[in-house]
Amino acid sequence: MKRICFILLCAISIVSVYADNHTVVVRGNGPTLSGNTEVSVTQDSIVVKPAVGVSAITVTVTDVTGEVLSEQVLPAQSNATVNVTTPPPSEGYTLELRDDTGLIYLEEQ
Repeated sequence: MKRICFILLCAISIVSVYADNHTVVVRGNGPTLSGNTEVSVTQDSIVVKPAVGVSAITVTVTDVTGEVLSEQVLPAQSNATVNVTTPPPSEGYTLELRDDTGLIYLEEQ
């Protein structure tokens, strides 16, 4: 029994090391944009500046078959930060950010 628990713990540790993390930051307290929502990607985060009239930012992670792995809705009127864990790139995934007008960012691995 101890051997099985040890093997499972090792497998989970290996998977978590290969998983990818993204930080999504919504900057909603500053001046709003009169055009479209702006998305800027840095090495360790994705920063979203909502446009006027946007009420929410939706972050969705799906696997290669289209099954939703996680989905979070962030209010656009306040500053919000969320960590999003994605599967390893070898397994494939899609990360989508949407606002009230539609798709604003897409990452496919």
